[in-house]
Amino acid sequence: MFAKKIMFQVHFNQFHSQDVLLPPARSPSPLPVRPSGRPGRLIRKPLRYRDIMPANPPIITIPAPELEDANIEESEDAPLHSQPHEDSLFCTETNGFGVYRKYAHGPPTITPDEYFTLSSVSDSVSMAHDPAESLAKASWWSSFGSSILKSGENAANNYFAPFLNASIFLLMAWFYNGSSIKSFADIDKLVHDVIQNEDFKASDFDKTFSTAREAERMDKQKEKESHSKPSNDTLPFSPEDGWISGSISIPVPCDGFKFKSEADAPRFVVDGIWYRRPLEVLKMAFREPAALKFCTTPYREYWKPSENEPEERIYTETYTANVFNEEYDQLRSNSWTGPNSHLEPFVASVIFYSDATHLANFGDASLWPFYMYIGNQSKYTRAQPGEFAAHHIAYVPKVCRVFSTSLLHLMLLKLRDEIQDWYKKTFGKVATSSMLTHLRREIVQAIWLLLLDEDLVCAYEKGEAIQLFDNVLRAMFPRFLFYSMDYPEK
Repeated sequence: MFAKKIMFQVHFNQFHSQDVLLPPARSPSPLPVRPSGRPGRLIRKPLRYRDIMPANPPIITIPAPELEDANIEESEDAPLHSQPHEDSLFCTETNGFGVYRKYAHGPPTITPDEYFTLSSVSDSVSMAHDPAESLAKASWWSSFGSSILKSGENAANNYFAPFLNASIFLLMAWFYNGSSIKSFADIDKLVHDVIQNEDFKASDFDKTFSTAREAERMDKQKEKESHSKPSNDTLPFSPEDGWISGSISIPVPCDGFKFKSEADAPRFVVDGIWYRRPLEVLKMAFREPAALKFCTTPYREYWKPSENEPEERIYTETYTANVFNEEYDQLRSNSWTGPNSHLEPFVASVIFYSDATHLANFGDASLWPFYMYIGNQSKYTRAQPGEFAAHHIAYVPKVCRVFSTSLLHLMLLKLRDEIQDWYKKTFGKVATSSMLTHLRREIVQAIWLLLLDEDLVCAYEKGEAIQLFDNVLRAMFPRFLFYSMDYPEK
């Protein structure tokens, strides 16, 4: 036992006498910085929650065109789409995700990608927004026109009409908006919404105040508005903004009645249809600040996972669809003639949408509006309500014809009742449900005859000269690529 102890001591001394590199001592744990006492480690988000935004393809620089023949000169008589330097396929470089674009007719002259940021495609409140984005947005009144501002200001100044002052308006509004049996909650609303309102003044009420008289005053105003013809100053549709009041007439058949031709059949007339010329609305839309991000040159987008795998087509926007590219290819390939043949052509994609809209929680007041969207605009921008991308084109009467002088209410008449009264007076019997469905279809077709005027047809065939935001004159060719309509009768 003593010999083993001596041998262990010898080996221990020899080990320490050698120059041995020992592992460094561990550093002490970081001081706790959290209330729980746990060390302040760097917390990383799990990989499945990390989202890397894909980068756009690089901004395209347009080289100066080099013509092989020195005798070839660009003139107004030579169409731009027949120039030889734009006939080759142009392909961009791939971005970090392997996405690239192909332009069938050479590099584009407008590259709106340079103006796009993350805040351009998202309106999330938790995201920092570029202040310059607000300058490129359409105004809320642009869908109707600038003259609606004047009507809005007049309505804001006299919002308590027909009552004498704001105090009576607040009190009567509380009376009609509440329930017939008053509760503690109604008393709280009386205090908070009426008495504590900054426009409420007790001095506005004298000893002669009568609730019945104020209610009668409101009824007389409603009756007066229903019988009076509204003026252009009181309507939200102003001729200054291009709104036109038109009328249509449709031939009406009836079982048991025979006519020599469709022209001899009785015609039902619909008045008070408010609409705007689509071509004028298109030109206005391409002059707005939001047009800075409109894509005028369509392309096809592809993704190549690796060098050994085939490319895959990506469909992201309207201007990457086949129908958009085919319309553009047809413009650049055909030798169209006209006063604008020397200009660079581009397709103005028109997206029409219509749907019956119920206006109130109670009652049957409804409108049948027509909206127009621009397909050259990104779908992410069109989907944001704050961008006001929908342009109001027409109001179809499922809608009514009579509008009140107040912007807050629309006095609507049901077209069904008017047709039934006219039908019974003309043919001596009531129209069936299938007949009403047929007449609704005819009304929609007649509305389209108003919208498809000669100016729009001329622009469709020969192009409309328009100067875009880059101060370059181009030929705009409207194309109705999409039409979405909710039609229950179909």
